[in-house]
Amino acid sequence: MITEAEALRRLHGARARSAYDRAVAACRYAGVGQDQAEVVPRDPVGRAANALRLSAKSLAALTASGPDPAADARCARNAAATAALAAQLAAARDGDTTPSATPSATTSVTASATT
Repeated sequence: MITEAEALRRLHGARARSAYDRAVAACRYAGVGQDQAEVVPRDPVGRAANALRLSAKSLAALTASGPDPAADARCARNAAATAALAAQLAAARDGDTTPSATPSATTSVTASATT
């Protein structure tokens, strides 16, 4: 029988992997790779690459550790923030001028993705 913590792990893990896959696709579209990550990101590309790198590490830790509902939820939330950041970067690269693609919105999502 599956415990509640294991059920939550599956749910949060699926959400995190889906969000990470979206982030990878958006970064690929925008021409951003994990190799562009910077210790102290100074531009949207560096922030997106760093968030992508951190999400990959978080997913690896998720699969290597035991169920922890709070940590699993944080992993899923951070992966979703990374996907949002990557989508904003891709939109900005396309010349989208909506508020969600502005640098200030990108910065606020980055803070969430690295927390």
